[in-house]
Amino acid sequence: MYQPQTPLIATSPRFRNRRLAEIELGQLVLLAEGNDATGGASLGIRGDALSRRGEIIEGVFRLSSTSVVFERHALDEGLAALEIEYELQVDLTGPMSQARRPGDLLVRLPGAHTSLVVTGPWDGLGLLDLGSAVARAYGEEPPHTRSIALSWRLVDRQDRSHVLFRRAPPERAPEPPLKRPLDEDSD
Repeated sequence: MYQPQTPLIATSPRFRNRRLAEIELGQLVLLAEGNDATGGASLGIRGDALSRRGEIIEGVFRLSSTSVVFERHALDEGLAALEIEYELQVDLTGPMSQARRPGDLLVRLPGAHTSLVVTGPWDGLGLLDLGSAVARAYGEEPPHTRSIALSWRLVDRQDRSHVLFRRAPPERAPEPPLKRPLDEDSD
C-alpha cells in the first residue's frame, strides 16, 4: 500500500511507531489492552522504576481513571508514541484527601514536592517523581511532613482546554455526623 512521506490527512496528536528505547521519559504512549485489572486500551507515560535494590526497570505507567500501574516493557518493543506536549494540571477546587491510593497526585508539605502514587514491582505502593519520570518504592513520610492527595488531569500544553486524560477525584473520608449540644431541649 502506498504511504506518502507526509500524511494526506493529518492527526493531532501524531502517532509514531517507536521502540521503547527511542521514546523519551515522560512522553505519552498509546497502549493496547493490558493483562491486569485496568482492562482495555489506554494512555500511558514512558517511565522507569527503581527496584528496591536500585536496578532500573524500563517500561510505562498505564493510566486509568482509578489507578496508575507500572508495566515492564523490553527496550526493543514497539509502541505508539504520541507527539504532543502536555502538562499535568492540578484541580485545586476538587476534593483533597490524606489517603494514598494508586493514581493519587501527592503534594508533600512543606516543600511542595509532587508525585503520583503508583503500583509497580515492589511490595506495596511506589511514587512516580514528576520531575524525572522515575518511580521508587514508597517509604515512610519524613518527620514533620504531610501529604495531600489532589485531583488532576493531563491537558494539551498548546490548548489547555483540550483534556487528554482525567483522573477520577480521590475519595474523601465520610464526614462524622454533627453533634448537637445536650441541653434541656434535646431528646
